[in-house]
Amino acid sequence: MAGTSLTTVASVTTSAFTATSSQWRTDSVSLGSYAGQSEVMLMFTTISDYGNNLYVYNVNIGSVNVGIEEANASSSFHIFQNPVNDFFNIQLALTINAKMEVTHILGQQIFFEQIPSTQNCVQLNTSGWNNGIYFITI
Repeated sequence: MAGTSLTTVASVTTSAFTATSSQWRTDSVSLGSYAGQSEVMLMFTTISDYGNNLYVYNVNIGSVNVGIEEANASSSFHIFQNPVNDFFNIQLALTINAKMEVTHILGQQIFFEQIPSTQNCVQLNTSGWNNGIYFITI
């Protein structure tokens, strides 16, 4: 799907646009051609002539094992010092060895570490990081 087939309102050129509930739409895309693949990554890309927003909400992948395991209460973590100045801590309660990855909003990996199940805290130095949004995957 692309271009005008996804348009829900006329072009807005003079100010930021915020959609109302009547302007949301529902679409479906078959992912059947990816059946049997060990890994599939989905990406949403928007090109806007006027710099307005793309709203993506309530993405469902039905009847498929997406490889996300339920969180186990004995394998949890807490992140503290928010907002972050020069460092933040992740307090862990792991039952197995884990991997931790930090990526920025464009997906570039900034940090990676193997964490043994016996380690209960990780401190990350962020003094060299740019301001922005980061994702932590454990």
